[in-house]
Amino acid sequence: MMDHSFVPFYRTIKVMSSAANFELNRRSKVLHWRDGKITPPFLAKIWEYISRINFTDDVHRITFTEQNWSPLRAILFGSEKPLHITGITQNCFILIVTSQNNHLKIFDEIVLGENAPFVPDERKGSPMNGMIIPSSCFTSSDIKLYTLSIKTIVFVISHIQNRCTLIGYVVLNLRQRCRIYQKLKNNRKQLKLAIVISGDDQVTQEKAENRALMTAQILRKDMNNMPICIVAQSDTREDVERKFGRYRDSSVLIFDGSDVSASTLVIDTEDEETLKENFLNWKKRCSIAVLTNANVEKLTILVHAIRKYICTRRHVFRSVVNTSVIDTFPDIELNSLRLLDGSSITGVNYQVGMESRFDTGPVYILIGFRKFGYDEKDSSEKSD
Repeated sequence: MMDHSFVPFYRTIKVMSSAANFELNRRSKVLHWRDGKITPPFLAKIWEYISRINFTDDVHRITFTEQNWSPLRAILFGSEKPLHITGITQNCFILIVTSQNNHLKIFDEIVLGENAPFVPDERKGSPMNGMIIPSSCFTSSDIKLYTLSIKTIVFVISHIQNRCTLIGYVVLNLRQRCRIYQKLKNNRKQLKLAIVISGDDQVTQEKAENRALMTAQILRKDMNNMPICIVAQSDTREDVERKFGRYRDSSVLIFDGSDVSASTLVIDTEDEETLKENFLNWKKRCSIAVLTNANVEKLTILVHAIRKYICTRRHVFRSVVNTSVIDTFPDIELNSLRLLDGSSITGVNYQVGMESRFDTGPVYILIGFRKFGYDEKDSSEKSD
């Protein structure tokens, strides 16, 4: 039996590298939750196993994390039939975005292992789906995922421009955020994708669309030419006291690292043939990138499809999209966030030469994490 603590070392030994890569790929496999089911199947078994573990102390937790599949980043959409997040060894960054008819709910918190399992609030109307990225993706590869709020980004920019002196307890977190933002600026060539998710400002009531577009302009100025996806839905409720509690009014995700690749497509059509044609052309462009760039050797994740829906056409469009995506990308899981308010906006800010362009419409995002032994035939998908 392989000693799991020496797996990274075994990769350097030719006769053992295949088995070591296989094990590392299993540990780094992204878990998908859709229709009340976990895929791939072998992760459903692991999920059940880790849910029964009673961690005795921090040493036990750390050792388990280093040698097994363990959840670290959850990106989930919707809240009906939620996934109870268990097996958290130390902490887990959880983002849950739920669109309702008149507002957007954003849960974005770090859940400590001692508070596991984490049971999300359940609301009818939008079945939960999404992904959980294990800790191995971040500890064994050059893959990074940062989360900031729009308020933090605006504050950091103001602080940098005005060279303010940060004093007191409140600024400890802000100092850390400033360092993160500066690190992203310095590492702009490695940034692959930003996703700006916005509701109305909790304090000023500034509209979601204005906030999201302003944030995209800031990121475009400071970061590289990565695509910046926009997801914005305002609160249209009247005479309602807005108590956010543990919910947020924004979340900005930034993917970084040499082992990450990303590609986006914006297309606004309900015609199945047009969708398939565009998906096929997109797939060809992605394939060219895979062949010419070692950083995107394998594209394995379709993150989500975002659609600004017309209520009467919602289910028709969803069916067409699901069929077209499955036909074009049969080995990729579909995770989707559906915005239910017709006044919401989705799109992508692209860098074109010296200018930027904002394309509005449904957004499709492919994210790839390079696998271990990517020049060999990876068999981790065959696990059951």
